Amino acid sequence: ELSSPNPADGPFLLRWGNREPPDADKVPFPPRWLIDGDPCCFKAGATLRLSLKQDAPDPNYGWIVRWGVGYLTLVSNVTGEVLMFYPDSPDLPANQPYDFGPLVEWIEYASLELAVYVEFEKGIGFDDFHGFVDEIFIVLDKPKPPMDPAWVNVLRISCVWARGAKTWKIAADMLRNGVFNNCQYEGFILFHHFEGWQDTEIGRETTEETFHLKAFLSQPEPRMGNCNALTNFLCCLITSVGINAIVQRTNRVILENGNKVGRWTFRTKLIRPANWLKDGYGQWGYHQFVLIEIEGNQVWDGNFIFKDPLAIPSGMIREN
Repeated sequence: ELSSPNPADGPFLLRWGNREPPDADKVPFPPRWLIDGDPCCFKAGATLRLSLKQDAPDPNYGWIVRWGVGYLTLVSNVTGEVLMFYPDSPDLPANQPYDFGPLVEWIEYASLELAVYVEFEKGIGFDDFHGFVDEIFIVLDKPKPPMDPAWVNVLRISCVWARGAKTWKIAADMLRNGVFNNCQYEGFILFHHFEGWQDTEIGRETTEETFHLKAFLSQPEPRMGNCNALTNFLCCLITSVGINAIVQRTNRVILENGNKVGRWTFRTKLIRPANWLKDGYGQWGYHQFVLIEIEGNQVWDGNFIFKDPLAIPSGMIREN
């Protein structure tokens, strides 16, 4: 069983992202080491704890009395590179866990290879019992809402696109770039629905919205969507690696006389939308973006880049 002597370092709750409600979709917790191992998520730099768990005595050999672990190797699932070798511990009482670490100090999608030796009360030992924990997601901090618990199929993307990032700002930049380079902006492809409407001085406006993340992820690449979809997806990626972020929408344009304008209210500067081959101008009624408030109000937006002058909307100061 994998855990940590410091609970703040993980393992963090995960869900598969295949079924609702979320409680029916959780990855087994705490993660058990089996032949393939359950996916697990830990904080970068964490010390891990491997514990021996025997649910029932072996019918032939009884209870395990001693155990040992060796060949503890952390490997990148992205490059195949060996990231860490950890010391062996060949002779432990059955009830004594083995702490090892640290994990790498950056975001990583990794696996753990290990060999276990066990000795039963009847004196029979087994060695060369090799196995893998196939998926270890190493993140900056505990995943934040709406990715708490984080979806496994989101972490499989975020921990690759932000691989190597050691700070929240670099991770946010890499994930924004990942959305821009790997998704495609299409203004009339929707993966959300509005929860309700409210009366305002310019008529009926939407309130909360629900993002259909599973449907969005089920698309072939490049995954397409309007600004709601690409922005909501970016928010899921950013929060999955432990960064607090929210989604916001632009205010309506206010004229000099104080009146708010209705639909198709503003024209963008020259932009290049995500995965488009040409530049253009957008005529939009609103735009949606990710806001991170760690160092003031800063915007990350994977829907487009500005072309004249060239500017990437990462860490841009949000105006009122």
